[in-house]
Amino acid sequence: MLKYCPEIAIISKKYSLKLNLSNRVNNNICLLKSISNFEYYLEDHNSCIIIYEITKESIDLLPEIIKIINIQEKKIIKLIVLGEYNESEFYKQLGSCLIDSPVSLHFSNLNTLVKSIEIESEQLYQNELAQVMQHDKDFVNFITIKNEGRKMILLENSIKYITKSGKTLANIHLTDGTILKSSSCLKDIVTLSSPFLFQCHKSYLVNIKFIKMISPDQWEGYEIILEDDTHLPLSKSFYQQFKLASNLLKASLTRFQIPFRDAIR
Repeated sequence: MLKYCPEIAIISKKYSLKLNLSNRVNNNICLLKSISNFEYYLEDHNSCIIIYEITKESIDLLPEIIKIINIQEKKIIKLIVLGEYNESEFYKQLGSCLIDSPVSLHFSNLNTLVKSIEIESEQLYQNELAQVMQHDKDFVNFITIKNEGRKMILLENSIKYITKSGKTLANIHLTDGTILKSSSCLKDIVTLSSPFLFQCHKSYLVNIKFIKMISPDQWEGYEIILEDDTHLPLSKSFYQQFKLASNLLKASLTRFQIPFRDAIR
């Protein structure tokens, strides 16, 4: 479900923007060439970042896009408006469609787009975590993986951690000691996971319910130690996201206790 790098949907007929972004961000990117494609896309996604590139010709479609987003109840959608359009002129022209709308616009251009995606990703992440916290602490989440050419549905609570074993391969370590070899890549698994199954490194996911402690490692990074004394890396690039998740979630988990060391507070 939740991922710090949420999926991005670009509404554009140009493939170049997707190609450019694919080399600069870790998010999965989908190109939508029409409004109807956009509507179908939202039916299958509970959270995402939408990028809409506006020009003098395409700006007239923005009210329709906002209207479509407005009716998506209980979904978390962030909208980035991309272009060199004057912001004050924009609101003068389209401000009426934003009245009483929950949609907040983030204006960006090609030079600041990656930073805009980072900002919206973090906000979306926090919104999703807050939403999850409103549910029962023992909510059940299932993850569908590919195993030996077949689909397999796993209870997320049965997963301790997952390691990347190839470009599109992963080893899934279960609580009973079983290791499943899956042809589902980490990116695909993260899009299905709850905040409890968290990406701690580009090659690892870990279920924070089974963490015993986090401590500094010898390379000025961090190390995760599980209840069974398994050691996993915690990348600096994922640490702040992990700390946010743990601070929000540990209060709701009676068994989740992380003695944060002074060095990483």
